[in-house]
Amino acid sequence: MSPHNTPQAAAVPAAPSAVRTPAAEFWRQFKRQRVALWAGGFVLLLVAIAVLAPWLAPYDAENYFDYDALNSPPSAAHWFGVDALGRDIFSRILLGTRISLAAGFISVAVGAVVGTGLGLLAGYYEGWWDRIVMRMSDVLFAFPGILLA
Repeated sequence: MSPHNTPQAAAVPAAPSAVRTPAAEFWRQFKRQRVALWAGGFVLLLVAIAVLAPWLAPYDAENYFDYDALNSPPSAAHWFGVDALGRDIFSRILLGTRISLAAGFISVAVGAVVGTGLGLLAGYYEGWWDRIVMRMSDVLFAFPGILLA
Protein backbone atom coordinates (compact mmCIF):
# COMPACT_ATOMS: atom_id res chain seq x y z
CA MET A 1 0.00 0.00 0.00
CA SER A 2 1.22 3.36 -0.89
CA PRO A 3 0.72 6.38 1.30
CA HIS A 4 -1.88 7.66 -1.13
CA ASN A 5 -4.29 4.77 -0.78
CA THR A 6 -4.04 3.99 2.96
CA PRO A 7 -7.37 4.05 4.72
CA GLN A 8 -7.93 7.26 6.60
CA ALA A 9 -8.68 6.99 10.29
CA ALA A 10 -12.12 8.14 11.23
CA ALA A 11 -12.06 11.80 12.04
CA VAL A 12 -12.11 12.28 15.78
CA PRO A 13 -14.72 14.83 16.73
CA ALA A 14 -13.40 17.78 18.66
CA ALA A 15 -13.99 17.57 22.39
CA PRO A 16 -16.86 19.76 23.47
CA SER A 17 -15.73 22.90 25.17
CA ALA A 18 -15.68 22.54 28.90
CA VAL A 19 -18.80 23.93 30.49
CA ARG A 20 -17.86 26.33 33.23
CA THR A 21 -19.99 25.94 36.30
CA PRO A 22 -20.36 28.94 38.62
CA ALA A 23 -18.29 27.14 41.27
CA ALA A 24 -15.49 26.39 38.81
CA GLU A 25 -15.54 29.98 37.55
CA PHE A 26 -15.43 31.30 41.13
CA TRP A 27 -12.47 29.05 41.99
CA ARG A 28 -10.64 30.08 38.78
CA GLN A 29 -11.07 33.77 39.63
CA PHE A 30 -10.25 33.18 43.32
CA LYS A 31 -6.94 31.43 42.54
CA ARG A 32 -5.72 34.44 40.58
CA GLN A 33 -6.09 36.77 43.57
CA ARG A 34 -3.09 36.36 45.88
CA VAL A 35 -4.56 38.46 48.69
CA ALA A 36 -7.78 36.44 48.63
CA LEU A 37 -5.83 33.18 48.85
CA TRP A 38 -3.82 34.43 51.83
CA ALA A 39 -6.94 35.75 53.57
CA GLY A 40 -8.83 32.51 52.92
CA GLY A 41 -5.89 30.50 54.24
CA PHE A 42 -5.75 32.66 57.36
CA VAL A 43 -9.47 32.19 58.01
CA LEU A 44 -9.09 28.43 57.55
CA LEU A 45 -6.14 28.47 59.97
CA LEU A 46 -8.23 30.34 62.57
CA VAL A 47 -11.11 27.88 62.16
CA ALA A 48 -8.69 24.95 62.53
CA ILE A 49 -7.22 26.50 65.69
CA ALA A 50 -10.70 27.09 67.09
CA VAL A 51 -11.75 23.50 66.42
CA LEU A 52 -8.52 21.96 67.74
CA ALA A 53 -8.00 24.41 70.63
CA PRO A 54 -8.82 21.97 73.45
CA TRP A 55 -6.12 19.62 72.19
CA LEU A 56 -3.59 22.33 71.24
CA ALA A 57 -3.71 24.24 74.53
CA PRO A 58 -0.87 23.18 76.82
CA TYR A 59 -2.86 23.95 79.98
CA ASP A 60 -6.51 23.95 80.96
CA ALA A 61 -7.56 27.56 80.46
CA GLU A 62 -10.37 27.40 83.01
CA ASN A 63 -8.98 25.37 85.89
CA TYR A 64 -5.19 25.79 85.71
CA PHE A 65 -3.65 28.21 88.17
CA ASP A 66 0.11 28.59 88.63
CA TYR A 67 0.40 30.65 91.80
CA ASP A 68 4.20 30.43 91.78
CA ALA A 69 4.37 32.24 88.42
CA LEU A 70 1.92 35.12 88.89
CA ASN A 71 2.51 37.86 86.27
CA SER A 72 5.56 36.04 84.94
CA PRO A 73 6.87 36.96 81.48
CA PRO A 74 6.96 34.51 78.57
CA SER A 75 9.04 31.40 79.17
CA ALA A 76 9.45 27.86 77.84
CA ALA A 77 6.68 26.66 80.15
CA HIS A 78 4.30 29.55 79.45
CA TRP A 79 4.83 30.89 75.90
CA PHE A 80 2.85 34.14 76.38
CA GLY A 81 3.38 34.36 80.12
CA VAL A 82 0.97 34.11 83.05
CA ASP A 83 -1.62 36.68 84.10
CA ALA A 84 -2.25 38.11 87.57
CA LEU A 85 -4.47 35.16 88.51
CA GLY A 86 -1.91 32.51 87.50
CA ARG A 87 -3.63 31.48 84.24
CA ASP A 88 -1.64 30.61 81.12
CA ILE A 89 -2.27 33.36 78.55
CA PHE A 90 -1.46 31.21 75.48
CA SER A 91 -4.07 28.60 76.46
CA ARG A 92 -6.67 31.28 77.05
CA ILE A 93 -5.97 32.89 73.65
CA LEU A 94 -6.29 29.53 71.87
CA LEU A 95 -9.63 28.81 73.51
CA GLY A 96 -10.74 32.42 72.99
CA THR A 97 -10.64 31.96 69.21
CA ARG A 98 -13.80 29.86 69.48
CA ILE A 99 -15.72 32.67 71.15
CA SER A 100 -14.38 35.32 68.77
CA LEU A 101 -15.19 33.34 65.63
CA ALA A 102 -18.64 32.42 66.93
CA ALA A 103 -19.40 36.07 67.72
CA GLY A 104 -18.23 37.12 64.26
CA PHE A 105 -20.22 34.47 62.40
CA ILE A 106 -23.37 35.07 64.46
CA SER A 107 -23.23 38.84 63.96
CA VAL A 108 -22.75 38.43 60.20
CA ALA A 109 -25.64 35.96 60.03
CA VAL A 110 -27.96 38.24 62.02
CA GLY A 111 -26.98 41.22 59.88
CA ALA A 112 -27.60 39.24 56.69
CA VAL A 113 -31.02 38.05 57.86
CA VAL A 114 -32.15 41.47 59.08
CA GLY A 115 -30.73 43.28 56.05
CA THR A 116 -32.27 40.82 53.60
CA GLY A 117 -35.63 41.05 55.34
CA LEU A 118 -35.64 44.84 55.36
CA GLY A 119 -34.46 44.95 51.76
CA LEU A 120 -37.22 42.60 50.66
CA LEU A 121 -39.84 44.63 52.52
CA ALA A 122 -38.53 47.90 51.08
CA GLY A 123 -38.54 46.45 47.58
CA TYR A 124 -41.99 44.90 47.83
CA TYR A 125 -43.80 47.67 49.71
CA GLU A 126 -42.56 50.77 47.96
CA GLY A 127 -43.52 54.25 49.02
CA TRP A 128 -43.26 55.31 52.64
CA TRP A 129 -41.87 51.92 53.82
CA ASP A 130 -39.05 52.18 51.28
CA ARG A 131 -38.25 55.71 52.39
CA ILE A 132 -38.15 54.71 56.08
CA VAL A 133 -35.81 51.78 55.46
CA MET A 134 -33.54 53.89 53.26
CA ARG A 135 -33.35 56.69 55.84
CA MET A 136 -32.43 54.10 58.52
CA SER A 137 -29.63 52.79 56.30
CA ASP A 138 -28.47 56.36 55.60
CA VAL A 139 -28.22 56.99 59.35
CA LEU A 140 -26.20 53.79 59.83
CA PHE A 141 -23.85 54.67 56.97
CA ALA A 142 -23.31 58.16 58.41
CA PHE A 143 -21.36 56.73 61.36
CA PRO A 144 -17.96 55.07 61.02
CA GLY A 145 -18.20 51.34 61.60
CA ILE A 146 -15.85 51.45 64.59
CA LEU A 147 -18.30 53.65 66.52
CA LEU A 148 -21.10 51.13 66.08
CA ALA A 149 -18.96 48.16 67.07
